[in-house]
Amino acid sequence: MRAIAAASIWPLLVIASGAAAAAVLISGSPYGLTALAVLVIAAVAALERFLPADPKTELSRDPQRWNDFGHYIAGGFAGEAIGQTIAAIAAVGWAEKIPPIADATGSWPVAAQIALLIAAADLLEYGRHRLVHRIPWLWRFHALHHSSDRLHAVKSGRVHALDVVSRSIFVFLPLVLLGAPARWLPIYPAALLVLGPIAHSNLDLRFPRWLHAIAVTPPFHALHHARNRELSNSNFAGLFPVWDRLFGTFRHPAHFARPDFGIDGEAVPSGFLAQLAWPLRSGRRTAELDA
Repeated sequence: MRAIAAASIWPLLVIASGAAAAAVLISGSPYGLTALAVLVIAAVAALERFLPADPKTELSRDPQRWNDFGHYIAGGFAGEAIGQTIAAIAAVGWAEKIPPIADATGSWPVAAQIALLIAAADLLEYGRHRLVHRIPWLWRFHALHHSSDRLHAVKSGRVHALDVVSRSIFVFLPLVLLGAPARWLPIYPAALLVLGPIAHSNLDLRFPRWLHAIAVTPPFHALHHARNRELSNSNFAGLFPVWDRLFGTFRHPAHFARPDFGIDGEAVPSGFLAQLAWPLRSGRRTAELDA
């Protein structure tokens, strides 16, 4: 029974959450994705109690869990709102200066348009992710996400609100400026929202070796959260590891043991408000990853 669960949980979660996200987007519900994210987190957290990769680091034993929930809310609401506002304002003066990509792809089948948008967004997110690991002032905001010594369902939301803003600027603003169809733009953030808790899960699952090379699995993403800098500067992809393979940052999880998590250097504060303020303190020494 345990072996069957370990092999079947991931595909079932991905298919079910993906189908639910598609239904929510089609319905146009303003709160549907938020409700779905809560359901996915609850489902993954429940499964983590049944099939944990590390029982000592489950959600209920994490002293940072309430902070993580707080960052989920701050990033998901304030961060997204600020980022989308910046993208909208910046796009106003450029709308007529750049030929809309929709002019070239509008006659394509819907599935092809969506596939192109997801691929473009995922490539931009890969590039953004590498930048925030390389540029010190961007790393200050991203360090919060890497500062935890454990992974579980809620860690996908342990993201500084201004780190969320950077995603809007580096990923969605270029798509808006290129005139990507507005009706398809929510698809990529929706995918990250519902698949993030799965990628960060503390689940003891089994995967065929080939799957890690085509989809972001929990073992694939766990290497990116390693305390070891060489490993944490790998596996940057948001959805598809093809970008890591193309640009030489892919590490196959079959070749590594489950790593220790966290970052070395100056510790991120333990308090919620202090965590929000920490990156903004000028002159403060920060942990930094070598790209």
